[in-house]
Parts: sequence; C-alpha cells; structure tokens
Amino acid sequence: MVRRAYRELCEAGLLVAERRKHLVVTPALVAASATDLVKTSTEQCDRLIAWATENRLSAIALGRLLIRRALARETVSPSYLFVDICRLAAEASVARISKAWGIKVAGVSVGDFANHWNDKARHLSAVLVSHYLYEDVIHLARAHTSRVFSVRMRADERLRRRVSRLPARSAVVFVGSDEDFPRTGGAMLKHCEQLFGRKVRFQAKKVSEIPDLTSFVLRQRYRLFLFSPLVWEMLPARIQRMARVAPAACEPDPRSLEEIRVAAGVLL
Repeated sequence: MVRRAYRELCEAGLLVAERRKHLVVTPALVAASATDLVKTSTEQCDRLIAWATENRLSAIALGRLLIRRALARETVSPSYLFVDICRLAAEASVARISKAWGIKVAGVSVGDFANHWNDKARHLSAVLVSHYLYEDVIHLARAHTSRVFSVRMRADERLRRRVSRLPARSAVVFVGSDEDFPRTGGAMLKHCEQLFGRKVRFQAKKVSEIPDLTSFVLRQRYRLFLFSPLVWEMLPARIQRMARVAPAACEPDPRSLEEIRVAAGVLL
C-alpha cells in the first residue's frame, strides 16, 4: 500500500526520485502553488473566519455550511467540465479528475459542448479538455479561451499492463472512427511507441476500412484489437467480449492535472 501511494505521488509529479532513491517534493510545484491567487484566497478565508469569530459562530461549522452550499450549487450547475470525444470517454476520465482534485467535474462529449455548453462557458470556472481536442474546443469557446485547459492523456494502467504482457513483436491494431481518427489515430500510435518501443508492432485503421468487424477479429491477424471510444460504443456485445478485443482506454496524466490545477482554480 505504501509503495503504491509513493508511485501514485511520483506519477502525479508531487514527488521525484533522486539519486540513492531519495524522494523529495518537486520544487517547481511548490513554487507554482505560491501564487497571487492562493494568497488572495487565503486572505478571503481569514476574513470569513474573523467574521465568524466576531459573531460567535463556529468557523468549522461555517466551513461545513459553505461546502454544503457549494455542492448543492454544483449539482444544479456544474462549474467544471471535462470534454472528450464522446460521453463514455469523458465520464471515465472525470472519475479520476474528481478524485485527484477533490471536486465535482462533469464529463461531456465535444458534440454536447458545442450544442449545449458553449453558451454557458462564461459561467464555468474551467473547461478541461483532452489534448487531442484542444484546438476544437478553443475554437468553440471563442471569447472564453482563457478558461480552457489542455489535459495530456495517456493509455490507462489496465491497457498498459495488457500490452506489456504481449510476446515480443506482437501485432496490435488500433481501430478508430472516421470522425476521431485524424485526432486520435496518430496520437495513439505515437504514445504506444513511446511506451513500448519496438516490442510491439502497432497499426491503425479507420472503421470504414473494415467491412465486417466480426470477421476482422476472428481472423486473428493481430494479437490485440484496440477500439477507440466512439467505435467501442457501437460494437456488438459479442465482439466486446472476445478475448483479444479491448477499448483503447485513456486517462488523464496525473502530472498534467497537477500542472494546471492552481491555474484552473483548484487551490487544494
């Protein structure tokens, strides 16, 4: 448990391993937290605590009331969004972001953001977006681009473990939808090549290039078939259950989240 906790802190960029296996707090992140925003927020908290003291109120109870009010407001009108290629992918990521930041984050597809959220952007504290879609969302956000933050994505831990167990020189294919292939196809190949080097041979195909997905998988030309979120959503259950089939699941890079946290308004 302790080793896992240290590993997660290192992945988040909060700790760094130095020579002789010493772990120290990352200096850049300590400096980044000492911003004017943090100082101003601390002063506002001190004023609120002083007001509670003057009025013989429990500052701790007042803090609980503030949290309750904030949570109720977030339920009605979310102030943090994460945008990804589809709702399924977005919701998988917001669980990790919410855990890392300790706040509620709503997950939406880029299509839903364009249709329903764009007009509300001025009321949002921050719009987080998969780095694959950053330019698209910047274009949609127009006058509110300063509140849009790019989040680097990486293959999730389960997928990394699965690929790392494949025999050397195994062939793996990534199948993307025609809609998201220009964004995710090349990026996924590049990311996997960086992770696994030449141990695994990666290829990418558009789903429109495959007339019959079932036959494509059953031929077993590839050791592993990875499907992008948009394609995974439309796959029949019988294909999803096949042993060599898996979603090309991505997750937010913890260090990327830590790099943008304070700027996005999440102080602690």
